[in-house]
Amino acid sequence: MKKLSFVAVLGLALFLIFGVVSQPVQAESAVIKVTGMRCGNCVDRIQSELMKMDGVDKAVVDLKTSLANITFDSDVLKLNDIRTAITKIGFSADEMSAGSSGKAASDASDSKNKSALKKSCSKLKACCVNKKAKSI
Repeated sequence: MKKLSFVAVLGLALFLIFGVVSQPVQAESAVIKVTGMRCGNCVDRIQSELMKMDGVDKAVVDLKTSLANITFDSDVLKLNDIRTAITKIGFSADEMSAGSSGKAASDASDSKNKSALKKSCSKLKACCVNKKAKSI
């Protein structure tokens, strides 16, 4: 009888610890317009910085469209924190409006950015210089 009581109490304790404490993750997705990218190193730098952040589950940055698609835990991280992180490493980050596919924004910026993308990097070459410095 004592064993049965012990097992029942242990089972109840485990249920309360693991069943009640664990909360569902509040996953949120966002599309951010990133300006200032000129090469693949820019993309890699932004993606790696985003993936270092607690709460970011997925970060995909596209050079051609200048868009960053991010999936993150909104209980841990706010969208403004992500935009601030992108800005701190030398790029501009503007949230896309809700429901926007980003197609119109990317089409408008494509013609503007085509000549810039043909250049090797930005004038400051901030992303490439930092990559080279880390590898030396």
